[in-house]
Amino acid sequence: MSTLNVGDRVKYGVPFLRSAGEYGGALPLARGEIVAIGQLGNSDGKVNPDKGGRFAQVNWTNDYADEVPTLIALWNLVREDDPETRSR
Repeated sequence: MSTLNVGDRVKYGVPFLRSAGEYGGALPLARGEIVAIGQLGNSDGKVNPDKGGRFAQVNWTNDYADEVPTLIALWNLVREDDPETRSR
C-alpha cells in the first residue's frame, strides 16, 4: 500500500467495505480529497496535524458528502485510481 498524502483523491478500500458489509449505499460510491492528516483529539472534530498521522480528514466531493464521515482511519482508504481496488 502506498502512502496517502494531503491532496490525494481517495475512496474507501474494498477490504474495509467487505469487512463492514457495505455493498451498496453511500460508502462504496464516496469519492473525496484528503485535506488533513493527523491524530484525533481536538474538540472541534478535526485532526491535529502536529501529532503525526493515522487519520485523514476527507472533503467528500460527490452526491454522498452528507452521508459519509469526514474523519477516516488512513488504513481504510485507497487512492481513487488504485487498480487493485477498482470494481471488476
